[in-house]
Amino acid sequence: MTDADRNNGSPPVCDLIMKGGITSGVIYPKLIGKLAEAYRLKNIGGTSAGAIAAAGAAAAEFQRHTRNTDAGFAKLTELPGILGSAVQTAEGDRSRLLTLFQPVPELKRHFEILLNTLNVKVPLLATLEVAFQVLRHFPLPALAILLLSMLLPWSSFLALTGEPKAALWAALSALAGWAAITLAIRVRFRGKIAESCGLCRPFLLWFGGGVAATFATAWTFNAKAVSLPVVGMDTLAVAVEILLATMLALAGSLHAFSRSLINSLCANGFGFCNGRTSGSGPKALTDWLTGYFNELAGLDPTERPLSFGDLWRGSRNVKDPMPTAKHRVINFEAMTSAVSRKMPYRIPFTRDDKIYYFDEDEWQRLFPNSVLKAMKPDGFDESAPHPENPSRRIYRLPPAESWPVVVAVRMSLSFPILLSAVPLYAADRVEEYWDREISKSHGRTPDTKPTFKKVWFSDGGISSNMPLHFFDAFLPQHPTFAINLAEKHPKADLVKPSNSAQPGYEAWRVFLPKDNNEGRYRTWKSPTTDRVGGLLDFLWSIIGTMQNWRDELQFPYPGYRDRIVQISQSHAEGGLNLNMPAADIDALGNAGENAGNKLIEKFLQGGGWENHQRTRLRTLLTQLDIKLNDLDLGTLSIWRDLLDKKDSPYQFKNKAEKELAETTLESLVELAKTMQIHPETLAGDSAPHPFAEIRVTPKV
Repeated sequence: MTDADRNNGSPPVCDLIMKGGITSGVIYPKLIGKLAEAYRLKNIGGTSAGAIAAAGAAAAEFQRHTRNTDAGFAKLTELPGILGSAVQTAEGDRSRLLTLFQPVPELKRHFEILLNTLNVKVPLLATLEVAFQVLRHFPLPALAILLLSMLLPWSSFLALTGEPKAALWAALSALAGWAAITLAIRVRFRGKIAESCGLCRPFLLWFGGGVAATFATAWTFNAKAVSLPVVGMDTLAVAVEILLATMLALAGSLHAFSRSLINSLCANGFGFCNGRTSGSGPKALTDWLTGYFNELAGLDPTERPLSFGDLWRGSRNVKDPMPTAKHRVINFEAMTSAVSRKMPYRIPFTRDDKIYYFDEDEWQRLFPNSVLKAMKPDGFDESAPHPENPSRRIYRLPPAESWPVVVAVRMSLSFPILLSAVPLYAADRVEEYWDREISKSHGRTPDTKPTFKKVWFSDGGISSNMPLHFFDAFLPQHPTFAINLAEKHPKADLVKPSNSAQPGYEAWRVFLPKDNNEGRYRTWKSPTTDRVGGLLDFLWSIIGTMQNWRDELQFPYPGYRDRIVQISQSHAEGGLNLNMPAADIDALGNAGENAGNKLIEKFLQGGGWENHQRTRLRTLLTQLDIKLNDLDLGTLSIWRDLLDKKDSPYQFKNKAEKELAETTLESLVELAKTMQIHPETLAGDSAPHPFAEIRVTPKV
């Protein structure tokens, strides 16, 4: 709580950062609602699913600011129950959560295959399930290959029957026997692999049953009454031939599946779902979010979508003055990744190269018309020829205050393969330079037109899944809470259960350090040692390191670890579990409420905020001591001379600015002198460990 809050009696202020996690986002609504009971939310940010929650929290805070009601937060806390409710679809009853992810028609069959294999945790079993689903949804190539492959068992049965027609019926009967046994084995053992010695027992029963069916067929069609050994040999030959035919049929279906999958993904922005509603059923993700954010903000869902400017002003009146960044009423930010440029971006854009254009036709497949209308405000219609089709135009993105917040959310949660990436266009200045140089070298007049290229924006979690750095300050005036999502530790169930049996309140579910000694260490999985699994585990760890190294560095640091609450999930919860049952969704929602309670208890009732302030102050002083002790005082005259240089880059605009620079430099040097001659150090054993680092770094 700041001094101003104490003096005027207003609720204390907090910032909130939420980690991405696709369906793990159901954790956040009750957590936000709980924090809103004690705090006013000012700066709210997140990545992917965390960005959805952050935008929802900002919208609810907007309604509280404009209408003095907590109705938006009350509606938000109901969301886990809504997402877990059953909805009637053409495919049957599905959770509301699952209906948000609607594949485009070209990828509907592929998406169904994905859904049927999502919760299969045994890798080999998952492979078999994919094979079943591919054959089910792409049967024509398999049937064609099977019919052609029947020549092999037909020739074997011909030796027994002596009649081509009878041999054909025998071959088809044997194949039908194998198919029936395959389906029976799948129904009997599906989901029971752990109690069936892995896949050994199902495989032996399947193969033995197939051979038995083949033998029965061969004996039945044994018109020549050949001896039992001969029938046995023919049985083994036919079994091998049917296995070969089946493999060829599966390969054909897999080829059809893979080819159509790749072509359709590329045509749909590398994702199954584009976020738009398919057909007349329930709304898909982007369409639903557009109206839902308005509802949380106390607005009509059909009105102009809630925008950044609305949040910053705390008003829908576009004529109200726009506050500076520091004085925004509500500030929402999200993380995205410009994968074509290999760079992270925060939204609203803060980089110097933030001039981007969009193709209205491409965005029509991603956003409803109300969003597109808001992205082309009156009086702002700068456009350029489309780089791939000069007869069309691309339109410059308007100032950030005009952006609907759903655009930022959609750009942040474009989870690769699941959700389409968002295309934008930017001028490549390096390409323009080389075009000019080539033109000059050939004696031609250089073309002055900009060279536009497409840039794909994908999931923010590719760059930073928990951007805690968004709202940091040297000496914060209020706490910034962060929510980390983690896997349930394998030893968690060995802990004695808590008194509460309510799902979401288990002893292992939520962790928040109670004092400065907790949270200093991070756990990790022991590497897999077998050959194939070990290699895959190693490669997956490399990807995880590239994605999460910044976040992982922050977790154990003083001034960070005390405000990061960790919520654990079992393997069947969150992530890509799109078809979670209502009970799991409720448990995750309760876990969010549990985490909110712990934050309030620690920071408002347990002295956590004052401890955090002391830690941050001590950390800053320690870093100043370290950095200023490294400053070479003998170079002072050189730095002072640089202030007097004329015709050099970044000249001061006037005399007053130059005097301020000189005063600042002298004060810095005097402070360094004090640090260097003082016998004590602020970076000793009593300082917070491990040490942090102050440095000039590019702003995301």
